[in-house]
Amino acid sequence: MASVVPIAIIAPVPTRPSRQSSAVEDQSLHLDLDTPDIPNSLATIGDSYVLTTSSSAHGTSQLRRPIRGIDRFDTESNASDSTSDNRDSTASTVAPIPKLPVPKAFAKLAVDKRLSMYQSHISRLMPKQMEQVASLESRPATTYARKIAMLEKLVSRMQDPSSGLEIKDRRKMFKVYPESFIASDLVDWFMAACDFMVREEGMRMGQMMLDEGYIIAVDLGDRFISDGSFYVIQTSYYWASQSWHPSELDYAVYLVKRSMRNTVKYALTFYEEERLDRLQSILFERWSDVLAIVQEHETHAQRMSKSDRRLFHLHEYSFWKIHRPYISPNAPFAEDDRANRQAPLTQSQYEKRMSPEELLVWMEKKLENLVLSSNMNRTRPSRAAKNIIARCDLFAALDPMLETSYQPLNPWITDETFTWDSPRSHPTPAVIRVWTSSFFDMLQDPMGISFFYEFLKKEFSQENLEFYLKCVSLDTISTRSDFTKQAQAIYTDFIPTGSPRELNIVSSLRASTVAHFEKLATAPKSLPYSCFDEVVRATLTLLAKDSYVRFCNSEFLSDALRAAMTRELAMRGDLGVPAGSASDLAGGSVRKVLTVRAASRDQLVRDSV
Repeated sequence: MASVVPIAIIAPVPTRPSRQSSAVEDQSLHLDLDTPDIPNSLATIGDSYVLTTSSSAHGTSQLRRPIRGIDRFDTESNASDSTSDNRDSTASTVAPIPKLPVPKAFAKLAVDKRLSMYQSHISRLMPKQMEQVASLESRPATTYARKIAMLEKLVSRMQDPSSGLEIKDRRKMFKVYPESFIASDLVDWFMAACDFMVREEGMRMGQMMLDEGYIIAVDLGDRFISDGSFYVIQTSYYWASQSWHPSELDYAVYLVKRSMRNTVKYALTFYEEERLDRLQSILFERWSDVLAIVQEHETHAQRMSKSDRRLFHLHEYSFWKIHRPYISPNAPFAEDDRANRQAPLTQSQYEKRMSPEELLVWMEKKLENLVLSSNMNRTRPSRAAKNIIARCDLFAALDPMLETSYQPLNPWITDETFTWDSPRSHPTPAVIRVWTSSFFDMLQDPMGISFFYEFLKKEFSQENLEFYLKCVSLDTISTRSDFTKQAQAIYTDFIPTGSPRELNIVSSLRASTVAHFEKLATAPKSLPYSCFDEVVRATLTLLAKDSYVRFCNSEFLSDALRAAMTRELAMRGDLGVPAGSASDLAGGSVRKVLTVRAASRDQLVRDSV
């Protein structure tokens, strides 16, 4: 009898050929193992087989159906015993079948020079394809298929010896990583190959390749960083276009192998430990087969060199990371066991499961939420659209972001910030329009603050704005001692009754602020960073509702706007008319700009506060 060798080779092969003779009792299949086109590995669709070897004159090996239903075995043509030399008489009685045609997968693998070691050693450790799936070329051109095709073409260009990346053996921490590259070199290569690509886009492209499993970080990181870290390219055997459908038995074998490695780098994570426990309970009757396969894998892995074994571990890790990804517990359908998933309950089903008391509480809460929803203020889409259009028209004269015509000083085109950074001595009419549109837009402009401060000085109410500006300056202080010292100075000038610049605030707010500073004598570090927040909020409300409205309707701002429009007309060369006519034209525009209705002004103040 021929010797039976258990298989650990899992590699894709074409559909099992038809059996040639029904007269043969065991209907064995014969393959010529000397054929260089087909690796010494087999996987069938739906059935499992055992490869038996013999030393007959035909030099063939027999593929027999096993007695036990194990769906992966180890084929090794050189593993036959010497005791089987005299017991192969049955092999010569079976007529050999012609050579199998070379499948596309093997033809593609033969082109890749990196797969020579996989055909000899590592192919024994590959998971098998559970079912035959059409290639990406024969599928409809979906977005994902186009993205995968683009990434694979990109990887092929990266490996070009003349115009590709510098891929070579590199050493890191006394370990050699064959045919690796540097992350920064990949980004630089992206930018050189694509003239329109910037560094940020190159990093996003590298992250996409890392997420899809086409490049692998040697430190198993999840983020692509453009630094000196090493990366390797995933072998085409594991690419997404190969339509892999690994089984749970393959995954259990991989997790057991990971758990046997005494390294922190490949230690199982918490979710992998949970999956291994679940798989052990599911595959309880076949767990001895899993351990036998793991032992065969480890035996074959020990025959490889250290660098090849290290590279295969990276390829295997990336493969299973893509095909068995981690799902967050907070994500929908986070359970891996799909049989336990339940369809969401409808409202009637949910109500039937509750007791009468629980149903009453649930209905009361639902009614309360409906009442709150009905009383909620909402903005109509038409009104929101009008506000957006009005704001864009307001800032169009200041920011040329939406300008379609070419402008020599457009900072969005020339990449020069002279338009924004150039010092301003006088405001323009467009700037004054922004000041009168929103109180907080005016506070964002230093020139607007200075004009507003000059107006408040004329009305002897500048202490509110001074207090606000001093409180804003507290955000720039980095140390606790400096903050306490500056806050104490602000408190002395504005908060206590009879202080030099006492604020007009309610007594309860003044008392709560004074209480914070009275504790400094006993606890110097007890002053909170939010000690002035309530006072600042009350001061801004007073400024927006009273001082700002008077500022927008004042003659002080009218004179500033009239002077700005006169300067603008002079710059455009429109002063071909007498000076008085130009002043009248500017005055008419001023009256048009400063016409603010009371209802609109009240709504503006409410929105600002």
